[in-house]
Amino acid sequence: MAKFFNITSATNTILAQASDYSVFSTSNKRGLNNVTISKLIIANYDAGSCTVQIWLDHASGTDYYVTGAITIPGNGTLVWDTPFTFNVSTHTLKLTNTTAGSARVSVIME
Repeated sequence: MAKFFNITSATNTILAQASDYSVFSTSNKRGLNNVTISKLIIANYDAGSCTVQIWLDHASGTDYYVTGAITIPGNGTLVWDTPFTFNVSTHTLKLTNTTAGSARVSVIME
């Protein structure tokens, strides 16, 4: 099931976190800690370019960057179709929009 996000400012946006999924615990033996992201579609629906980064925030404070800074031209779209898996009980998937002003970005995550 796809998740949709609309980002209209320079900010960090949480794309996936433990509370969004059924995580394995003593009370939930069927939950899974691993989450696979099969595709990210990031659309810049602003006239100017925007810069984004996708990264994993670890509970210990160590960050793991899935991408470096990516510049998407105005009215352009980035499709990340290389699947990746991470432990959602210890990491949070985030997208940082570092564009000044009112950069408008839509994200579809599958």
